[in-house]
Amino acid sequence: MFAGISGDWTELHANAEYVKNSPFGQRIAHGMLTLSVTSGLALRQRKNNSLRKVIAFLGMDNVKFTAPVFMGNTIKVELEVLEARPSKSRLDAGILKFRNIVKNHRDEVVAIYETALIVRA
Repeated sequence: MFAGISGDWTELHANAEYVKNSPFGQRIAHGMLTLSVTSGLALRQRKNNSLRKVIAFLGMDNVKFTAPVFMGNTIKVELEVLEARPSKSRLDAGILKFRNIVKNHRDEVVAIYETALIVRA
């Protein structure tokens, strides 16, 4: 379904026959799907109703995919706060930066990236 929504029909994601002879041996999930799912999981983890406190997503940096995510895998995300500071442009807000460590059901790291959010103080 993600291929249809994104328009990314790359053989590694969409063609089971093609990938049988690839280094992966089976279809892999889109990297952007992995990031999208873990973004939602990360927001749901935040304490103190901070989901309602998010004003804006500022960006994502240093994205690294370290292992494939296969169809049917379960993933989770662990968050590490890298920075928390007041916003320079909004008195009622702050900037939070996180390291997101994505792991599969075997506890193997499959991706690492950083995100920044503006949140209400």
